[in-house]
Amino acid sequence: MSPHHRPVDDRIRAYIKGFTITGDLKRQLKSSQLTAKPLLQEVVDLFTSSDELVDQWFHEINNNMHPLYQTFPERQDRNRLLMPFAFMKLYINGLALQGVGSAEDLSSDPARIEFIRRALDSASLIIQTQYESHEFRRSFYYTMDYFCTPTYYAISFIFKALPLAYNFVDSQRLLARVRQAAQMFQQGGSLDAANELRQGVDRIGALTQTVLSPESLENPGAEIPLNVLFDIPSFIDEMAWDDDFPTLGMFPSV
Repeated sequence: MSPHHRPVDDRIRAYIKGFTITGDLKRQLKSSQLTAKPLLQEVVDLFTSSDELVDQWFHEINNNMHPLYQTFPERQDRNRLLMPFAFMKLYINGLALQGVGSAEDLSSDPARIEFIRRALDSASLIIQTQYESHEFRRSFYYTMDYFCTPTYYAISFIFKALPLAYNFVDSQRLLARVRQAAQMFQQGGSLDAANELRQGVDRIGALTQTVLSPESLENPGAEIPLNVLFDIPSFIDEMAWDDDFPTLGMFPSV
């Protein structure tokens, strides 16, 4: 190991390795492949293999990367690499939304439905991770422009996907997540953004005939049991890192 090695190098290397997966997927796809109905088997296989590679990336980091370099300072905020993990899975699976013009298009395309469902679960996980982080919410006021890229991406995908896929997913849980995001924006001092999100929730709720109870804001369905889904060791409570991660265009070029 180089004598000039620093902890940030581990994080940069992890990001590069992870986002290479999404970059490779984007390089291999063309928009014309995604408009076929139902989804082409070669595209299904490519999405599936890319999604599995992200799972392997996350598992490797949690088992091989020194925990000092991947935690929030607070105990409940362990494993911040959950954010790029969920972001990459949202990007990969969310590409299946391209080519869907109406809810009827999905009724005969179960593979596409499953990818969209996975993407929505990842969008929900992004908001859940941020909302449940006291450290993130405390710093939101000062870092909104810096840290909100995945938040906006998750919200945008939920708003795009629900009008088409609401018959196949838990719309109530997803809209409740967006209300949690609105609460974060309001606490961060962006009242206009918070109100805009709440109006969006109302519009999508009316369109999908989804009724949100007051309790759903605090408890939007069953939480994802992270320690069950992933092999996450018990990390020490040191170090936080502030490195943002890059975004990719939503759809590949033709």
